Amino acid sequence: MPPYAPFVSRSVPKGRVLVVDNDKDHLGLLKLELERAGFEVETLSGPIGVSYRIRVTRPAFVLIDLSLPAIRGDKLLRIARLAADTETRFYYYSAADEDTLRALSARDGVSYIRKSGSTVAVAQQLSIASTEAVRESPRLG
Repeated sequence: MPPYAPFVSRSVPKGRVLVVDNDKDHLGLLKLELERAGFEVETLSGPIGVSYRIRVTRPAFVLIDLSLPAIRGDKLLRIARLAADTETRFYYYSAADEDTLRALSARDGVSYIRKSGSTVAVAQQLSIASTEAVRESPRLG
């Protein structure tokens, strides 16, 4: 390391995130924001390969859009959970109305993040969840 770089920040990754969303523009913006916040991010624009990517990368967080064209997000969640570690936290990530998100989240035992918020807010919410999860799982620490 060059002698002029002793103050370069070496942040510890906050964990891996897998985002499944068919809106490629939004997916790209969210990926950039989450990486800026210190996450390792993988994205998929559809449901194909979700279970495989979860088994291989063991993400700490999985964000699933509810309105995927090939399969509804709540159905994909059921499939994805079979491939995940018990520490993996799932979120519905959707522009659906608050009542729908609240009802589906309660039914399926997951949290949700409104897509209508900024990508910065999403990164902040996952940063808080990551800090809480570090206490529970050495994989994130």
